[in-house]
Amino acid sequence: MDFEGGYSEDDSELADNISRLIDLGVIGVNFEDRVVKGSGLYSVDRQARRLGAIRKAAAQKRVDLFVNARTDVFFEHGEDAAQAVDGALERAKAYADAGASGFFIPGLTEDALIGQLCEAVTLPLNVMVMDGVPSNERLSNSKLGVARISYGPIPYISAMNVLQQEAKKVLS
Repeated sequence: MDFEGGYSEDDSELADNISRLIDLGVIGVNFEDRVVKGSGLYSVDRQARRLGAIRKAAAQKRVDLFVNARTDVFFEHGEDAAQAVDGALERAKAYADAGASGFFIPGLTEDALIGQLCEAVTLPLNVMVMDGVPSNERLSNSKLGVARISYGPIPYISAMNVLQQEAKKVLS
């Protein structure tokens, strides 16, 4: 499930939210470090504490919840992705130490930088398909070693575009 920022700034409420999801049968979440309805990203330490609250709540429910820790550092740096690599590596380590199960890096499209992160990060790496991202074959084989490829909103957007075109034909 896309848990976004957990729908709370408060760690105990965040834990309650994840507990309710687990009660519904959810076994995995994407959890992002962007401050939803705010600006920028949570600090590394703050996001690690938030991840820790999620991990603790899951452990109390005796569920080995898969927490795909998403960082938006590459969206924050725009065209200069190389400047964000060190920050991403710092976040990957802190998030792993806090109990993350995977590391999601949407916004990174550069082949060499994706490979660098795959080599350096201990967590399974998740990349999002977007313009400029290497082919699925290149991402997933031994060349780069990406563990998960996300299509994000692409299938939904494509389906809505087709639906809109068909509706225009019918209604014109």
